[in-house]
Amino acid sequence: LKAINGEIDFQFRNIQISKFSLLQENKAKNNFRVLQWPDASGSSIAFFVNQSINDPDLRPIFQNIKFRQALSYGINRKRINEVSFFGLGKERNAILIPSSAFYDPSTETLYAQYDQAKANGLLDEVGLKKGGDGFRALPSGKPLELTLETYQTSGPVFDALELSRKDWESLGLKVVLKSSPRESYWPRAQANEVQIAIWGTDRGLEPFVDPIYVFPYDNRSWMAPLYGDWFSSGGKKGEKPEGEFAKAYDLYSQFRATVDPAKQVEVGKQLIRLSAEQLWVIGTVGVIPSIAVVKNNFRNVPEQAVTDWIFMSPGNLDPAQFYFKK
Repeated sequence: LKAINGEIDFQFRNIQISKFSLLQENKAKNNFRVLQWPDASGSSIAFFVNQSINDPDLRPIFQNIKFRQALSYGINRKRINEVSFFGLGKERNAILIPSSAFYDPSTETLYAQYDQAKANGLLDEVGLKKGGDGFRALPSGKPLELTLETYQTSGPVFDALELSRKDWESLGLKVVLKSSPRESYWPRAQANEVQIAIWGTDRGLEPFVDPIYVFPYDNRSWMAPLYGDWFSSGGKKGEKPEGEFAKAYDLYSQFRATVDPAKQVEVGKQLIRLSAEQLWVIGTVGVIPSIAVVKNNFRNVPEQAVTDWIFMSPGNLDPAQFYFKK
């Protein structure tokens, strides 16, 4: 309300995109302008299927790439974009934005097509057969129930999660959406206790400043927190991974060791592609603009900018040069 009434000099963080039209309608009357800045978030809503989960029934399922592919093919991203983001985002399955030096356009829509027939076929191949009630069971015959966890309780992100839940239930997957306060959700996700965690993938311009979404870098990498613990502790904690995760660690070692910028970009792109091909993060809709509200007498705020948490935006916009015009 303060933003709509022109009582805020400058703000973009947590200005909801759903209020964009209302802000536009009131900007002339209340003497402010509305800017759209691309946010360096490859996907504003991303699913992290926990491949190090301490559950002997779920771990082999979650580690099966066909299961993750099925989840991705089962999401109607176009509907999420229209319902939650007013069509202002881009339906995609990438953790980087196009302006990143490490961006690979061939990964943008990898496994991102809405194809329920393909998703159903993949789930059958994994061995998750439907029972008489229409829901799928584990290969052992035990009931399968997936729990999506978030700290969101309302708003466009929560709406998108509910849409995804319904998409997956139409595949015969029994899915529960669980919300808890951020103060308890975050520690549980780090402690390897969450089946499928939900977050957004910022750092989409400079992913290797803190590559928690690229591979299991530490316990904030919710695609496999135990493996992240092992990597960040130098093998003193957690669990040592094998296979494609081990390959990612080798590539990251090469990335850190080289002093050749061109070689670093080359290796970085290989790592990004490996992450995308393995679906360590399932994206939905990204490159959604940040909506900035700026009073007309508050000057030197750039018309064009890229925002990101890792840049501590608006810290990357030279705020020492902002000023009030008398």
